[in-house]
Amino acid sequence: MTSITVPWTFSTRNLPDDDGRVYGFGITTPHETVLDITRATYAISLLHRAAENLGIDILHRCVLSSLATIDILRAMGVRSALKSFRCGHDVFSAERRQRSITGCITAHNKPDRINAHIVVRWGSDFILDPTLGQLRKPWNDVATAGVVPVLAPTVESVLDANYFHARRYAFALTDEGCEISYFELPKLVEHSTRLWRHEPDARPERRAPLVKEAVRLMRLAPKMGQEVV
Repeated sequence: MTSITVPWTFSTRNLPDDDGRVYGFGITTPHETVLDITRATYAISLLHRAAENLGIDILHRCVLSSLATIDILRAMGVRSALKSFRCGHDVFSAERRQRSITGCITAHNKPDRINAHIVVRWGSDFILDPTLGQLRKPWNDVATAGVVPVLAPTVESVLDANYFHARRYAFALTDEGCEISYFELPKLVEHSTRLWRHEPDARPERRAPLVKEAVRLMRLAPKMGQEVV
């Protein structure tokens, strides 16, 4: 099997105003996996460009964005196991002792948002997060979107947020050393957010314009990574 080395991060030029990042650890990765990463980042790029063209702010709409990403990947011909995935997410700066977190019991509920983060799970390999930028604060360097490798089942990793502990599905470090985590929701939060598919943004008609525009852009620039406008 052909293998190549994945860099720590790389940018996706197609994302407007910012970059998308693949968070890795310089590990040697099968060539097929790198192709999956390329397709994932391209699909997220198309989503953000489509949203920009249509004037739709998707950064704080993880339900809409994750489901639209799956539809775009299907339109690209991806037949791998893709599913929307509910979890908590967190970014922590050890240096500045600051944290931004969604999915903990003590979070302040907002009427228009659920206390969980919806991402795309690509088989057992990656978490695709088209709205990672929700965690961006003045003190961190979190990108607009990201692709993060999922921890192997044999790896035990726990998010320690002082007031609660949770099993981590995936984590990565940003260039500035902030730690991004995707974690298992506490049981109380898991129960209170279980009906997220009833959210208005989960309706197919909500994401249909985004997917249609993304497919249009893809047909204009069918080569993955080519600039789309």
